[in-house]
Amino acid sequence: MYSYSTYDANAYFAKATCHLNIHYTNGYVQAKRQSVAMHEIGHALGLADIRDPNSKTIMNYSPAYRYDQIKISRIQQDDISGINAIY
Repeated sequence: MYSYSTYDANAYFAKATCHLNIHYTNGYVQAKRQSVAMHEIGHALGLADIRDPNSKTIMNYSPAYRYDQIKISRIQQDDISGINAIY
């Protein structure tokens, strides 16, 4: 799974693309798939992975921690603040 953004000649956000591998997520419950999709959309919007194991954000790198342990499947205030800082 991966995401990326493209920008026009004036450095304005032009397009975002997310690719989700359903073979990888097929065994996930719907909320865990949503967690992965929201994480990838975060990348498309310009957010980076968060590798802090205590981070309670959709951008936490580990889907096992992000969903299985702390049950995050939606964007959190930290994610919103990051997007607001970018745009």
